[in-house]
Amino acid sequence: MSNLRALLVCLLASLWGGCGAAVIPATECNQSDSTVSCCLKRHPGAYEACGADAPAERMLGARGTRIDSKTLWQKGRVRLDVENPAPGVRPGQLHFQDAQTGAKYLYNPATRSFTNAPRWVNELLTTDATFASSVQKGLYYLGEVAL
Repeated sequence: MSNLRALLVCLLASLWGGCGAAVIPATECNQSDSTVSCCLKRHPGAYEACGADAPAERMLGARGTRIDSKTLWQKGRVRLDVENPAPGVRPGQLHFQDAQTGAKYLYNPATRSFTNAPRWVNELLTTDATFASSVQKGLYYLGEVAL
């Protein structure tokens, strides 16, 4: 509700000299700023309340190396692969694959885990140092971390 109130105040203030003049210090907004720009400066991240679209999420692997498929770690029937065939065109992926069942679990850098994977798969991140370093190497290939 406070974001809506701020937007209304900002819109009304624009009638009398701009949003920056009434709502935030002039050092943050200037006359060339639109009402939406001023609102976002005053309320960072309140895209919907300010009438703006949220920025698109960055594509995984967009800054990475082109790799068709590379196995980074393997133990018996399970392995960890990284793929980034078209950086910036389609998302790259780091996945855990079980050859016997055909199951494939994608790594999510935001949660630092394999989505929908059995607990034992995610436990490898903390119990197997070689596996954990292979995940970091995969993220490096995808351009997500520095080694």
